[in-house]
Order: sequence, then C-alpha cells, then structure tokens
Amino acid sequence: MISTIIFDLNLTVVGVRFNDPDNKYEGMVGISKKALFHAAVDHWEGFETGKYGQEELARCMVAELNLPPEKGNEALRLLREDTYLVDGMEQILAGLHAKYRLIMLAGDGEDFLHAKLDKFNLKHYFSAIYCTCYEGIRKINPQIYRNVLAKEGTTPKECLFVDDNPDFIQAAQSVGIQTILFKNSPQLQEDLKKFSIFI
Repeated sequence: MISTIIFDLNLTVVGVRFNDPDNKYEGMVGISKKALFHAAVDHWEGFETGKYGQEELARCMVAELNLPPEKGNEALRLLREDTYLVDGMEQILAGLHAKYRLIMLAGDGEDFLHAKLDKFNLKHYFSAIYCTCYEGIRKINPQIYRNVLAKEGTTPKECLFVDDNPDFIQAAQSVGIQTILFKNSPQLQEDLKKFSIFI
C-alpha cells in the first residue's frame, strides 16, 4: 500500500518558460535565451551534483558564451524568474498532503532549489526535501532512490515516484519503486486513480 509519494521538482511541480517572445534576454544580457539554456545545460551536472554553486555556474556560462563576467548573475536571475508553478499542481499537492507523506526529490543546484521552493511557497507540502546537490549523484543513478528509501525508512512498494523524465522513471523502477511519468496535471490525477489515490 502506498504511503509515500515522491515528487520531482523541475517540469513537474515547477515549469520553465522556454520562449522569449519579447527578446528580453537579448536586450538585458546580449544573448538569446536558447543560447543561455544550452550553456547552462553544458555545465549543469557540476551544479546539480553540488560540485559548485551559482557563482561558478555563471562564470562557466559567460566564459562559454564570450559574455562580460558581470552578465552571468543577471542571466541566472532571468532564468530563475522565468519559472512558474505548473497549472493544477498546487491543488494536487494540497489534496495529497493530508493523506500521504509527500517527499521531494529534485535535480537541481542548491541556489535554484531554494529560490523555487521559496518563490512558490512549496516547503510546507513536503515532509522531506532531497536534492541531487546534497546527495552528490544524479537522478539517472538508481543509488539516489536507494538513499532516499533508506533515509525515509520505507520500502519501494510503499512509494510512488512522479517525474517527467523517462530515464529517471526507469532508474526508480529499477529499485522497485512504482512510478508515474508526468505530462500534465489532469493526466497525473487520472494516473493516480490507478493506484486508488484520489484528490
């Protein structure tokens, strides 16, 4: 019987605006948002696993893009601002919070993690928050799920994991955790019913 639901953060609970219709990034940083995303992705693993923080990520990005050093923090600020709470997720979290132990397992750097949690007032929904930056390993590695199970003192069959990334879903399944591949909130509510979980 499921007693614990583990939620991903990015592109599940919190979304990211990928488009820049007003060319805000070109005007403020001097580079397209798409180029900034690519530069961030190129250096994300070190940030995500806690090898370095926001300042080093900014330095890496501006160096790759040949931007002035002072543009790095501005670029990261814009990227943080371009996040939003996925439609319907607050209602789902609120509905589940009273009945299940909710855990977050985020793939993020510490700075971005807390910026998003604070921006959307998410911390009170979760009994525990785990992140790749604290565990030192990515969510593609099954060991991170074993670590969470051990720290929570629970078993795979008691847990359900919700994530938008098929690779992370497969990694969780490899240790016996039941999963839902997230696409949107209505789909999530329908898939939760398959586990006799109703909002």
